[in-house]
Amino acid sequence: MIILNETSVINSMDDGESQLEVGYNDLIDMMKYSGGSAEGFLKNASRQVHLNYDADTDMGELERELRKRGFEKPADALNKQIALLNSGTDSALITAGATANILSVAPADPSSGWSVSANSFAASVRIPFTIIFGQQTGRLASDEDKTDYAKRGMSRRNGFLSTLIKEFVNQLITLKVIQPLVNGTLTLKWSDLLAPSQSEKIELMLKMSDVNVKAQQSMGIPVFTPNEIREVGGYEPDPDLEDIDIEEVEIDKTDSEKSDTTEKQEQPYTDK
Repeated sequence: MIILNETSVINSMDDGESQLEVGYNDLIDMMKYSGGSAEGFLKNASRQVHLNYDADTDMGELERELRKRGFEKPADALNKQIALLNSGTDSALITAGATANILSVAPADPSSGWSVSANSFAASVRIPFTIIFGQQTGRLASDEDKTDYAKRGMSRRNGFLSTLIKEFVNQLITLKVIQPLVNGTLTLKWSDLLAPSQSEKIELMLKMSDVNVKAQQSMGIPVFTPNEIREVGGYEPDPDLEDIDIEEVEIDKTDSEKSDTTEKQEQPYTDK
């Protein structure tokens, strides 16, 4: 039996703790913020009506009339009328000696409290807020979060996941599900999560080419060879593009300078 218990020190079912335990209360708070705000909007939309009767209204006569119509209390009749009012968009409420007002409150903005709980939960599971909940306004901060999360992912691959996979493969070999390893060594190769994207590779190639142009203008030799630039972009080296030998270029440059000096010395002097 293989136990998947990353937080356990001794890899036992009785050891370790849930990774969601620390941030569990933050998840509950987030649900309360969003659910409470939705409940407030719902109550405002339900049109809770307050009826204010005038001082001249005979409440006794009104209660007797309602009892004749089958209602034990005046509130039952009013609740039925208000329920009919809220059941449709074109319903009407007819009153005599009473003023109807809508009971409503300004709903609070839950974003500030929700964001605090969300950031606290993200910190408890060690995952950046922008990775869990999506792209936010600050692009630079988001790029840094992606880099940090990629580093954590690579560390987890090389640690817990590599050990787990090797243990799983050894278990399959023990059960004779797969053939034993030839040399007895299992090597895992993971992709680089920090590898630049294709657009970033092209941008690096442009920068290297720009460095070559400036180096050629100032020193007479490029810094990078064409194949080095191609490798940065993820392309195979081109055999036709041989690496530039800097020493030969410097020798050719020195020989050309000596040749120019010799030609100047051989030119006859003319007195004007």
